[in-house]
Amino acid sequence: MKISYFFIAFIITAIIFIASTYGAWMLNTFDWWRTIDPIIDTSNGVVTAFNYNQSFIIPLRDDFKDISSLTYMSSFSIIIYLMALVTSFFSNTINIAIVGSLFKLVLFFGTLLVCKEISKNNLYIFIVNSFISSIIVYDISSLSIFNGFYQETIAICSIPYIIYMLQKKGIDKTSFITGIVAILLFSTSKSQFFYLPLLLAPMVVFFENRRVMFIVSMLIILIISIACIFSSTDATNANKYNASYYGVLLSEKNMSIKTPSWADDECIGIDMAGNKYDINAGAIDTGSGGDCYFKNLNIGFSNAIIEYIKHPSILLFLPLDAGVQQFLTTDYFHVFKSIKLVNGTEDNKLLNFFSSSKDKLFREIKIPLSLIIMVFAILTIKRCRYVEILFISMIIISQFYVSFIGEGYRDLAKHLAVMNFCFDFMIFLIVAKLISFFAKK
Repeated sequence: MKISYFFIAFIITAIIFIASTYGAWMLNTFDWWRTIDPIIDTSNGVVTAFNYNQSFIIPLRDDFKDISSLTYMSSFSIIIYLMALVTSFFSNTINIAIVGSLFKLVLFFGTLLVCKEISKNNLYIFIVNSFISSIIVYDISSLSIFNGFYQETIAICSIPYIIYMLQKKGIDKTSFITGIVAILLFSTSKSQFFYLPLLLAPMVVFFENRRVMFIVSMLIILIISIACIFSSTDATNANKYNASYYGVLLSEKNMSIKTPSWADDECIGIDMAGNKYDINAGAIDTGSGGDCYFKNLNIGFSNAIIEYIKHPSILLFLPLDAGVQQFLTTDYFHVFKSIKLVNGTEDNKLLNFFSSSKDKLFREIKIPLSLIIMVFAILTIKRCRYVEILFISMIIISQFYVSFIGEGYRDLAKHLAVMNFCFDFMIFLIVAKLISFFAKK
């Protein structure tokens, strides 16, 4: 397959999907501040939470704050800061949709690299697989995240490059370097992804070259990602409370398991903002504000983890929990089901159809199916044909549990956004490999 066909496919993909998803965006739920505070003055009302009329064009600060002022240090925050810095030389505003489009280009290019590798330079298989990827991978709900200052953006962009590196098995220098950079960006984009190097380290056995360099890189990246967590205490304090009272303790109560003596029964099922969990509405505002949170500031992640160790059945049956399954949707909502996060998609009937169809087909079986696929990949690991499928299925399963253990039911739908993208990518990999296999028969 000539390289020109690759770039033609890239240009066509970019034109179609940037144009069709340009207006799709994700609502600000107070999370944008983690990224934009040094570059945008949020005190003047140009950026407000839960504003469905948020302008895409936002004024930049006249004088940027120092990047060290970030209270949530992440790779995404640093990239946005640098992009804004460059933009400030010729404009005093930043356009969310343009920033999102640049990240989409990175995603499209990486996905087509994966298609190219699976197709093994067969032009016709490449065309078919590229088309399949456009239906499965480029979900409008996932792409809406790009038009919003959410750290998940850089994690989603990184996935194809990590997959491509695994496909190349360390032989190709360029794919190896881009893969390492992608792992660094993914791991440091958000605290819930810090462990990625630990998942990838065992994959070194499948590498045909650069094994020592890979292991050393994983160790360094792990240290950096942990350092990012310790520099982001503002976000983790509330998570500690939610992990117990909106997570494990609520699960124990629902499963009729005796709660520990330190638990405040009145606060079980109430999040840090005073919202009471409700399976039908997502949550109900109790009007108590952060009373429960401030009464239990001594709670740490260790409290929740100890309970999971004492009662492993909670984690075992978690994928089958009806309360959890409602969060496995790509129709993202914030705490309350009435607060929809994905906006600007009303005119995209075809993309909405693909997204809702996948939701109906896979939502309730997403975790069990991923587990089955992961086990299959492990059992056939000697053939080295499904290394990338093994890796991405491990991300899906681990993200499901890490997200719940980390903050319970609180905003679980959005916390699983990267998991949902990985699931779509896994399905695409399986379909693409099957097409390539039968086409060569």
